[in-house]
Amino acid sequence: LLGNPYPSYLDWSLASAANPGVMSTIWYRTKTATAYTFDTYNAVGNMHTNNGLTTVSNLIPPMQAFWVRVNEGQPTSTVTFTNAMRSHADVSGNKMKAPALLQTAQQVLRLQVSNGINSDETIVLFNSAATNGIDNFDSPKMTNNNAAIPELYTVAGNQQLVINGLNSITPNEEIPLGFTTGQSNVFTLKATELSNFDSGMQILLKDNLLNSEQLLAVGTDYSFTSDITSNTSRFTLIFKSPSLTTALNDVESLNEVFVNVDKDHRISIRYSGKAESTDCAEIYNSV
Repeated sequence: LLGNPYPSYLDWSLASAANPGVMSTIWYRTKTATAYTFDTYNAVGNMHTNNGLTTVSNLIPPMQAFWVRVNEGQPTSTVTFTNAMRSHADVSGNKMKAPALLQTAQQVLRLQVSNGINSDETIVLFNSAATNGIDNFDSPKMTNNNAAIPELYTVAGNQQLVINGLNSITPNEEIPLGFTTGQSNVFTLKATELSNFDSGMQILLKDNLLNSEQLLAVGTDYSFTSDITSNTSRFTLIFKSPSLTTALNDVESLNEVFVNVDKDHRISIRYSGKAESTDCAEIYNSV
């Protein structure tokens, strides 16, 4: 637990680059309407969670306390701040100092779980500079240890991650999604951001307990009930490309069908072949 020693903003993007012994991630303790929770900022991916009422960025407010961690396999490290890392911003976050060029083309999936009172976020991003192992694009999960706050995370190796940076999308690969709650309740899980994915890319939430799948779209909730639990076996994320065909030998005769649900919950079916009078579509819900 460190603190910004200056009566000005401290730019963590500059401080992180100058202190390679620690992770590129910092954690804040932030206030929600009902509780304190953790928000996370990753300097390499320029990515942050939105759990609290205060927007977290690379600019650490004057005298603000925050957490850092040494890199894996390193017992200790020294963190040094200098005047060159100081910056200025007004109440709207407008900096008087030009920001560094940041990666904006990365693909980002932001997920939120809520019990109607408290919520938590996890982020999966794809960047060609990242690896599929643990690196500076990854941010370990800081648990709240509060039964009233449900928590969401992904897993890499034995690490629980709040921000998971991967190199590229592997179609049909299932990414475990961890879920923790200290109270039995009804929960909603939804995507609050889907950025820079190719047109037609389908991202599915798979509920392994109910053996059901739902297409993730911004603003579309998936409701479920859960007893007290902490596991990575109930939910998985699946990235599917509509152009990917498997277990079909006669590709030339294939008539492709694309099914999507938009933000207004309307089902759209696109069929590339010639429709016959006997063709039909059957729709089932998860029950």
